Amino acid sequence: MASRWDQPDRASAAAAAAAKLSSQYHGPRETDAPFYTRIEVNDLKNRYTLTKSAAQQSIYNETGAQVSTKGQWYPDRSKATPAEPPLYLLIEAQTQDSFDMAVNKVHELKDMDMQPLVEDRNRRFEERAASRRKWDEFKVFINMEPLRNFNLRAKIVGPGGMFVKYIQQETNTKVQIKGLGSGFLEQDTGQESNDAMHINVTGPDVQQFSYARELSEDLISAVKVEWERAQGIVPQVEQMGYDQSQYSDMPAIPDPNDKEGVDKYNKYWTDQGYDLNDAAFREWLTEYEKSQKEYYAQYYAQYQQQQPEQNPQAKQEYHAVPPPNNL
Repeated sequence: MASRWDQPDRASAAAAAAAKLSSQYHGPRETDAPFYTRIEVNDLKNRYTLTKSAAQQSIYNETGAQVSTKGQWYPDRSKATPAEPPLYLLIEAQTQDSFDMAVNKVHELKDMDMQPLVEDRNRRFEERAASRRKWDEFKVFINMEPLRNFNLRAKIVGPGGMFVKYIQQETNTKVQIKGLGSGFLEQDTGQESNDAMHINVTGPDVQQFSYARELSEDLISAVKVEWERAQGIVPQVEQMGYDQSQYSDMPAIPDPNDKEGVDKYNKYWTDQGYDLNDAAFREWLTEYEKSQKEYYAQYYAQYQQQQPEQNPQAKQEYHAVPPPNNL
């Protein structure tokens, strides 16, 4: 039976291509199939489709011929070698009809006007970016003023971003800390937004927003407990006097030679969540201790003036430790 490839069109083209490859890259016969040919695809725009296993399996299902990818892709095909020829398809068939149909199918795919993979990837990236821009969002304001030695943003984010990541994983949303003091620079302005610091949540599914808001509010509430504890201490440093009975659990500034007192004093601050090795905290603590010493020095001087006779030891030098409670 005459084959369509008896006509000097595609059959001739396939034979010529195979002969050209064979002449350029001599080597042993690479298949035992009675009908086979090579079709070079190195420079084709749609080579990505032709070399996909799905496309080759489809050709096999339709024609019964095996199609496999051989060689190596070269941006500059002049760098190809006999050992590593440029990218090509090897078509193997057991019958002439199967061979003819497979070659014809490959040429059909070659002739299709398909975009390169890079362009396809760019299109998908743009579509995803456009999709993200369309996401709904909401804000949960933190409503806490910044305090010295209390990194509000770090407390909200958590160690290694743990708290924010948890909300994201639980709700399939994107969570960011934005606003004044957040350090987040808006893309359009290159500056922090003028909003107060807040948790910004965006996502494709508004049904998850309720749970995301609940988790965000729970997180803020937990941080606020620690913030209020710190707030109770830090503002007093700015004042020269306060009622120490309000802070009965705070140990007095110890004598440097009192190891037990120093340990107790340090433990108090670490229990409050402060890092004793943090330079900023050490600077603040030094100022705090200085202010307390000045306050008690003034207090003690006033006490001396009021009761000079009843307190003959009042002229002794005062060293950092607060006056006894019975004064």
